[in-house]
Amino acid sequence: MDGFTPASGGTAPYGRAPYGQGGGQPYGQGGNGTYGQTPPNAYQAPRYASGQQPSPQSPQPSQQAPRKRPAGKIVAIALGVVALLAVLGVGGFFAYQTVFGEKPEEIIAAHANELMAAYADSASGEGSALIDEADSILAALGNYPHPGSDAYEAWLDDSSYEVGGVTVSEDGTTATVDVTVTHRPLIDSVEEHEGVRDSAGDEQEREFVLSYRRSGDEWRLDDEAEAEAAVYAAYLPTDEELIISDVYWYLGDPDEIDGQIIAALQESGDQSFEALGITMDEFLDAYLDGFGYEVGDANVDGDVATVRVTVTVKPYDDIVLEFQNQFQLMMQNVDPATITSEEELYEASGQLLLQVVEGIPTQNYTVELVFVQDGDGVWWMDEASHYALMGIFGG
Repeated sequence: MDGFTPASGGTAPYGRAPYGQGGGQPYGQGGNGTYGQTPPNAYQAPRYASGQQPSPQSPQPSQQAPRKRPAGKIVAIALGVVALLAVLGVGGFFAYQTVFGEKPEEIIAAHANELMAAYADSASGEGSALIDEADSILAALGNYPHPGSDAYEAWLDDSSYEVGGVTVSEDGTTATVDVTVTHRPLIDSVEEHEGVRDSAGDEQEREFVLSYRRSGDEWRLDDEAEAEAAVYAAYLPTDEELIISDVYWYLGDPDEIDGQIIAALQESGDQSFEALGITMDEFLDAYLDGFGYEVGDANVDGDVATVRVTVTVKPYDDIVLEFQNQFQLMMQNVDPATITSEEELYEASGQLLLQVVEGIPTQNYTVELVFVQDGDGVWWMDEASHYALMGIFGG
């Protein structure tokens, strides 16, 4: 408003005769006019209008109306925001918000760290469930050492994890985060803890990806069951490891003579060797001199897997054939007078057998073993493979 125009008479510029300062009475103050009624007809002119000179005074600064935010601009800004949201949509708005607030990468990385910390803690619900699953898997192995919970807790406490980079999709609705878990092989670690082996094995790294999806203003795991499976797969033995473990269980440690195949030989031949005046241990010491084996990679195809094994051992058939030949020669050349009893004949045959076994060189035998996974996820060597492996040892 540039000035004030009175109801009648002259003009009073804005700042010289405003409401209540030297002019006619304003509405509602000492005059006849009240707010909402017709103002008075009389108007008092300034003193200099009747010939009186105003007293010299310093010029008074003009009073300024308080500044106001232009209403038109506010409306324009509001309409602009509405239009922007309409163009960007909710996803774009969230992406726009992250410029000023916490970024999706930070939110997702923080959640992934929190999740992995829970799995790495044996006292948490996630860590306890992981240990239960680990024990369930090892219980299906032939070499299950029946460990206590402290064996699993030690293995888990020795593990570590690292949350890597986060990748957010261009539309800001999905994201992935890389995770790396480092730990000792579960089977080796538990067996070392239980005193079954001397070493817990070398550390192994497993990498996997967690997927996230934005729901409103929140980021959540895209599939919790899938995320749990990925974590379990990173910590627990692979199918290949389980199969190889069973192969080692069948064949045992060559230095310890403790495999299941050897155990089967011991059970089947104890009484026979006793009749020959020798022990099974004496026979095995000679027979397994030079014994060893190499296990190839396990190739898994669904619920069927194959693994190639090369066994180095003295050929059992050659031992039997050579013993027969040597026994006939012995009987042809023996002086009947020196054999006073059947027991002496058996004992002489036992010593001959040991001599034959010690003189037979080792050979390499390669066999492809087949494993089949049952409905509970347990891998079993099939019957044909078992017989083929036993056949190498004369079983």
